[in-house]
Formats: sequence, structure tokens, C-alpha cells
Amino acid sequence: MSVLQIPWETLPNEMTKDYNQRTTMSTARMVIAGLGNMLAQFVPAQLFHFFPKTSPTPYLLMQAGFSIVTFFLIFITYKSTWEHFVTKEEAKRIEAEALRENNGQKPNLKSELKNYFSTFKIKSFRIHMGIYLSSYFASILWSTVFVYFIVFVVGKTTSTSGFLQSLSIVSVPVTLLAGYIVTKISPRMLYTFGYSLILISCLDWAFVALTKPANVMVWLVIGTLLYEIGLYILYFVPWNVFPFIPDVDTLVTGKNRAGLFASVMVFINQISQGLASVVAGYLLDFGGFRESTNGAVTQPASAIHMITFVVSGGVGIMILLALFFASRFKLSKKTFNVLAAELKRLQDGGSTADVDPHTKKVCEDLTGVPYDSITAWEKNDTVTNKS
Repeated sequence: MSVLQIPWETLPNEMTKDYNQRTTMSTARMVIAGLGNMLAQFVPAQLFHFFPKTSPTPYLLMQAGFSIVTFFLIFITYKSTWEHFVTKEEAKRIEAEALRENNGQKPNLKSELKNYFSTFKIKSFRIHMGIYLSSYFASILWSTVFVYFIVFVVGKTTSTSGFLQSLSIVSVPVTLLAGYIVTKISPRMLYTFGYSLILISCLDWAFVALTKPANVMVWLVIGTLLYEIGLYILYFVPWNVFPFIPDVDTLVTGKNRAGLFASVMVFINQISQGLASVVAGYLLDFGGFRESTNGAVTQPASAIHMITFVVSGGVGIMILLALFFASRFKLSKKTFNVLAAELKRLQDGGSTADVDPHTKKVCEDLTGVPYDSITAWEKNDTVTNKS
């Protein structure tokens, strides 16, 4: 999956530099992903209508079917996308730069780790990862504990939980709408809107747990709809923003390191997903949660309180942290266009000495690096001075 995912994430960066076109690509892939997730839930349910739940046949059929579909989707992607072709001269120059940066030695584990950590020198990427990790951490906490919340705190069945989670069908219209809105407002504003909805849903869970209202299903549906809308904004915006970050790095390094940024993001995402599940498990254990293979058991009050805390307080705290990072995020259509124009000027041979004050400030806000300290374009200054 990593071999597929890392280059796939770099394609928008390779295919176009236009903000709206990249946004359209990100929107399209997120809509298709949402449809794929619904298909992955719908198909197993239908197969189990025809086979016993103990039968291995549905799993075999699903694996074969989804593998065939995956093959054709990858084939379509291969035929309908493009990327920058690296010439032999470019490859030699890149190899020479790698040797020079590693003191004449070929790349090794130490140098690759150094490259990994160098991505965090870019301010926009640091903040982006803060938003991404804290918000995804919150979503995994919620998905891990929500069924327990419905069964043990609210007193409903797992089918009720399934019905509420089926409201994720809002993902398609929400993603389409978010793809349009993000071209009109900044990602920071869209983050704020989505996270606000999730915070309201956290208050809803706490209200249901503490007051046990008579019309509980109404409150659960409202809370779940708000959460799902916020969740798909949470999913959409980071992956819409990501293709623009390697360009911010290119301004500082003079290199296209989109693949490196994608691999760092995928690696940290996988670590955070596992960590969030472990944290949720430890919190439930700490609260005295009782597991059983023979059906639902009565949970102690401490476990009920812990489940309520995780699904409302734990999720809320992580979303507030994501909101803090989002408030510091400066990358938008307007600022990216300024940076992209400056990057093109430098790539065309322009001198860093000729930068105007506004562009300089925008570039420093996005990179976190003093503009005058950037050395990747020194050759342009040398040529300009000789002229």
C-alpha cells in the first residue's frame, strides 16, 4: 500500500501548478475514495445474506473482486496521469548533489534519516503535520470507542451504532462542497468550520451521557451528522493542502522533494493510527472496562465515565489542539500564488536580490526560513552580477 500511496500522493504536484486544478484533482480522488469505502461496507453485507457468517467463501470472493477492481483502477491511473520526465542529465545532477551533500558517499540510512527530518525545517509542513496528526488521532479515538458509547453508555444495540455510522453517506456531497469552498476561502477557515462542528458533536455526546434525554435518537442523529460533516472536512483539507507543500520546500532547497514529503506523511500517519488505538485501549483498561466474548456485560461506573470522556473529552481535546495549529496555518490560494510566482521567477534565472518586500514576507511566513539565508539560487545571483 505504501508503494502505491506515496507516488500517488505526489501526482497532483507533478501534473499541474495551478491551485484550482490541484484542488479539483484532490476533490475527485476524495469523492472516489468515499464511494469506495461505502462499496467496501456494502458488498460484504450483501454477501453475508447468501453465505453463513462462518463461511470463508465471502472473504475469498471479496478479495478476488476487490483485487480485480484495484488492478483496473491502477491501470486507469497509469494511463491517465503524467509526471515530470527526469532526463539523464538531470539524473546525473541529482546524483552528484546527493553525493556532495553526503560528503562524497552514496546515500545510506543515516543520510536518508537526515533527509526525513529536514522536511520539518519547512514551517508550513510542521504546522500541517500538527493539524493532521492531532485531528486524525481524534478521529481514531472516536471510531474505536463510539460503539462502546452507544451500547454501554446510551444502552442501545450495535445495530443502532451501525445505523448512525451509515450517515457517513454525507461524505460525497460534503467533499464536493468542500472542494468548491476551499477555492474561495482559506484552508484555515475551512478547518475552523469543520472542527467547530466536531466540537459541538462532542458536547452532544456529553449531554446525552449525562442527562439521558427522552428523545435520545434525535440527539444521536444530530451529533453524528455534525461529526460526519466535520470528519470529512477533516479528511479532505489536509490531502488537498499537501500537494502545495513540496513547492514551498522547492523555494528553499531548489529541489522537487514531493516523494520525500509524501513518504514522511504516510509513515507518521501509520504510526499515529496505531498509537491512537493503543491509547484508546489503555484508557479503557484504566477505566476498568470488561471485555467478554459471550456478549455484552455490565460495565462498572468507572468504565462508563471513561468511555464518555474518550468520545467527548478526548476527541474534543485533540480537535482543540488541531484548531490551535490551524490558526497558525498561512498557506492559501492567495499566498501560494505569490510563492509560485516567485519560485517561477527564480527557476527562470531571477535573482533573490530583486524580490519585492511583500513577496519576501509571504515566502518567509510559509517557509519559516529567512529569505536572505536561502542559498539554492546563488547561481542566479552570480550570473546577474556578471551581467
